[in-house]
Amino acid sequence: MYLAHQRLLDENVDVIVLLMLEPVLQHSHFLRLRKRLCESSVVEWPRTAAAEPWFWQNLRTVIRVDNQVMYNKTYSKYFTTK
Repeated sequence: MYLAHQRLLDENVDVIVLLMLEPVLQHSHFLRLRKRLCESSVVEWPRTAAAEPWFWQNLRTVIRVDNQVMYNKTYSKYFTTK
């Protein structure tokens, strides 16, 4: 995961989608930074069965979308300008 994060910062290439099946890492610094930089690439399993179709659709969207579009404005402004 560290190497994927470094690639995101160095090359502006997001190569990982985090699937959170349980809320085990909610206080992780890595996860909080990841959500701040690329919120769309952190997908959480729903707590109710009724929301599962939404989860699968969200996952399909994250995989299909070009990762350059998913970066938030903070990342784009401070890390991609050279």
